[in-house]
Amino acid sequence: MFKITIIDDKGKKRVFTDLPSLIGYANSFQMSWLPDGFSWYIQGEASKKEETTEIKKYSCKFDCSLWFDKNFEIEARSQKEADQKAKELMGEIEHDMFSSINPVKEPNFEKLKDWTFGDLSLHTVHVEEN
Repeated sequence: MFKITIIDDKGKKRVFTDLPSLIGYANSFQMSWLPDGFSWYIQGEASKKEETTEIKKYSCKFDCSLWFDKNFEIEARSQKEADQKAKELMGEIEHDMFSSINPVKEPNFEKLKDWTFGDLSLHTVHVEEN
């Protein structure tokens, strides 16, 4: 048996004694721990029970998190007015972005061309038997 201790930047210790839990921890960060294009999997021995169990259907749900970044300039007479204009601009942009990637119609990525695309990460919300 092995033991790996990771101490985070706040001094919290996490101890791992099996590879799946260590990999799960590494995958919990927004930034990937492997370079782009790399992947991994764990292959273990199946028990006799797993080999003879009937195959069932499961539903799984994933959340997708990604970010886009772009700077804007707002002209205003005060911080309060600038805050209000920023909120209004954000609402317009949010509407444009969602209508650009609406899955019901053909996506229009033209409105997103000047945006910087950031991390894309998927998170398992749940897996349950049908």
